Amino acid sequence: MTSLTCGETQNDFGVLMPEPVRRYLAHTSDGRGIREIAREAGCHASTVLRQVRKTEAMRDDPLVDKALSHADEHTAICADTVFDVAIASLKQLCQGGAVMLYALDLPEPAIVQMQEEGATVVLGKPSLDVAAALVLRGWVRETGGTSLKRYRITPEGRAEEFVVKFGDEGLAALGGFNI
Repeated sequence: MTSLTCGETQNDFGVLMPEPVRRYLAHTSDGRGIREIAREAGCHASTVLRQVRKTEAMRDDPLVDKALSHADEHTAICADTVFDVAIASLKQLCQGGAVMLYALDLPEPAIVQMQEEGATVVLGKPSLDVAAALVLRGWVRETGGTSLKRYRITPEGRAEEFVVKFGDEGLAALGGFNI
């Protein structure tokens, strides 16, 4: 399981981005070479190349593509705030019947819960960046939709929310499995 790091102040996208995505952006946006990035990361160039290719393949998802296209335009905010929004989004997605919806023509995704009798309640509206970070970290997965994409929480996303809620002691109480 990857963990979130809270720093002083960073852009909202960078705080939640996994390292492979940061390497992808360093290569594509900054124009840095694969070998240079690999040397800094202390890994083989083929590892960075695989990470770049995997991230590029994830751009088929419109949510990820839009966020990565505008990765350098984000404003600086407190990292703790971004962390709180991400955890709040995970908690909302853990509720029964909750899904995150996104379409290209919407300014931001919405987390909704399907209620009885066909009613829908909006639980939250995470920023585009936070929603994309949840997808890139594997905490939510696209489950369907053509023009309106639906995303559901994954077991990894539930585990991250559980660890934040109960800490490592709660994880140990479950038998100490490695997530």
